[in-house]
Amino acid sequence: MSTLSDRTVHQSSSVASLASQSPRDRVLAGLIRQGHGREACAGYLDQTHAQLMDLIVHLDLPAPADRPMRVGRGSHAWDIASVRRLIDLWTCNLTISRIATLLDRSPSGVRNKANWLGLYKRQRNSLLTSLPLFPHLDGEQRHRCLVWTDDLERWLADRWFSFQHHKAIARDLSEKLGFEVSPTTIASKAHRLELPRRDAEFLLQDYRADHRARHARLLPRMVERRCKVRNRLFWSTGATFTSDEAKAQSTYRTICAGISNHALAAVH
Repeated sequence: MSTLSDRTVHQSSSVASLASQSPRDRVLAGLIRQGHGREACAGYLDQTHAQLMDLIVHLDLPAPADRPMRVGRGSHAWDIASVRRLIDLWTCNLTISRIATLLDRSPSGVRNKANWLGLYKRQRNSLLTSLPLFPHLDGEQRHRCLVWTDDLERWLADRWFSFQHHKAIARDLSEKLGFEVSPTTIASKAHRLELPRRDAEFLLQDYRADHRARHARLLPRMVERRCKVRNRLFWSTGATFTSDEAKAQSTYRTICAGISNHALAAVH
């Protein structure tokens, strides 16, 4: 007799609990609620199976079904990279119209895909029309963390190519953000962006834009790319659109194994 009321109480407490979770956790809850399988949840959130299951247990969510991920067909289908990008932009609180512009899709297409994924509803007065170069921190955050946007990664790359020392880059970024960013964080991010090694003899403490052109001969010619697997920026000397970081992941190995021909075509 009390089963229905107990279930209602449990659902109410679950909703309240999810409201206090991080945006990425709420995305996972929505994916599971919409019936997406384990492979899709892991793929859309760029996680391994083990990472996904650990998070599900931590959040006390029901285990998703063990079914294959649906892959869209056609020249304008939603591939895994596009879905990941949509989720990233959604959790950054960008407006639907702005997301549509960045993804080269219609607002209705973005809205329908968000509903299909089960993405959580956002407060209209919190939505943004652009991503800030130096994202401000929520006053309720317990830990200050660095959120890397495309523009911030380009900012780092510009200073890297201008031969500013990574310790000096960390210093300048710390001043702009109002909290300390370690030199190790800068060096690690530069490595993930595949920025080139530089001769220590030419490194500067202060940023000077003219040094980029002056010392260009000391570095290989590199161009900005967006990885088709991870949907992240990186710099390359060739025509590849797959970063070294992506090639080391199981997702890329799965694609190359021919499991998803559509995804394979999207990488090249």
